[in-house]
Amino acid sequence: MKLRAIDPVVIDKLNINYGNGTSLNLDAQLTNVKVYGVINAKVTKVLIDTDKKDVELHIFLPDLYFHADYKGTGQVLLIKLDSNGIMTTNLTDVNVVAKLDSEVIENNGKEYLKTEITELTVDIKTLNFNLSNLFKDQALTDNTNKVINENIHDLYNELRPIIVDAIKAIVRNPVKNIMDGYPFDVLFPK
Repeated sequence: MKLRAIDPVVIDKLNINYGNGTSLNLDAQLTNVKVYGVINAKVTKVLIDTDKKDVELHIFLPDLYFHADYKGTGQVLLIKLDSNGIMTTNLTDVNVVAKLDSEVIENNGKEYLKTEITELTVDIKTLNFNLSNLFKDQALTDNTNKVINENIHDLYNELRPIIVDAIKAIVRNPVKNIMDGYPFDVLFPK
């Protein structure tokens, strides 16, 4: 199979507008997003309904590393934020289940699938953030990052929609390139 390079995955822009009124309220833009580690993804299971041509992919990513420029305002825990800088994020043992709805397209006598991710679930073992330039005082920035990461398990459920959107942006193109780019019988031989 001929595949385009997928590491790093480059995403021009991700917008984050999330708030639950309690411990997490963010209005941020991530630009120049680069995600490393996608090359190490392993498809661990493929379930397919051959009649409907719907597919469920189980993907394991041992490590993902995000690097992006950020600009944002909001509140995390009790900490008010209004800054811009560099964001780095490390995720480990990422399990993704992607459900794809497919439409069969006929081309030169072969069946191809035109797919769309309709549902995505993500489970992550560890998550770590570092935001530069949160405050003019580097010690305050370091301590704020420490507090966020010490409380990451409490924040994880609130961050989940943001993480799922980012992972969806990461896996969408490689999955579509593979699923849409090859005949059904090549992808799923009998």
